[in-house]
Amino acid sequence: MMNRHQLRALSHLCALGVAGAFVWASSIKIWEPRQFAMDITNYRILPESLANLMAILLPWWELAAAIALIIPATRKSGAMLVTGMLMMFICAVSYSALYKGLHIDCGCFGKDGSAMAGWKTIGLDVFLLAATVGAVWFLPRSGSDQTRSGFPIEAVSQTA
Repeated sequence: MMNRHQLRALSHLCALGVAGAFVWASSIKIWEPRQFAMDITNYRILPESLANLMAILLPWWELAAAIALIIPATRKSGAMLVTGMLMMFICAVSYSALYKGLHIDCGCFGKDGSAMAGWKTIGLDVFLLAATVGAVWFLPRSGSDQTRSGFPIEAVSQTA
């Protein structure tokens, strides 16, 4: 069985891996919003007007979630955001590429890192999802409310 330090190291490693992927992906999309908007439009799920809005907002959400995932006190919140986005990506690829049979780039890492959306993309997302769960699952548990919430709790003494 692993001790607290090994669990903490494994949690940090999982968090850093997922956060690194999200920082890399988001930075490319932030610098190339037009390309990302075209990638979103190719999925044929959203109208173009919403695709443009998503192309501007989604990369910043990815970046914020990655930062939250790195910080132990906000790791659970970051993991919830990342999990939601990964589930959305898995559903979009499953619907557009697998169900509808569209031959599209996944749009994950910009045009230089383009890959066809399909089972490989879903496999990567499932791997990132498992690592996200590991980032939270392997956090050492303690009976103290202070370590669970991430915020110090001080006792208030009442004197009469």
